[in-house]
Amino acid sequence: MITTTKQIRAIMRRHNAFGIYTNKTTGDSSNNRRVKCYFFGNKNLLNELCQVAGRENVTLTPGSNDWGTSVIVVKCILS
Repeated sequence: MITTTKQIRAIMRRHNAFGIYTNKTTGDSSNNRRVKCYFFGNKNLLNELCQVAGRENVTLTPGSNDWGTSVIVVKCILS
């Protein structure tokens, strides 16, 4: 299943995600993107992203930023 940046960002906004941003994949000139937001334990957000984008396209990073929170990273295409 191919999801778009607009779809992923809409899901994140619906769940009141914090710090939503989109990155271009390094060294990739195609439309591949990564949409990211901070994860503060919202399991419903994580579950919906996994259902829509596919579990293989959703990554939860270890807490490494100043707040100690994790980041959700979703692979998708530009839209």
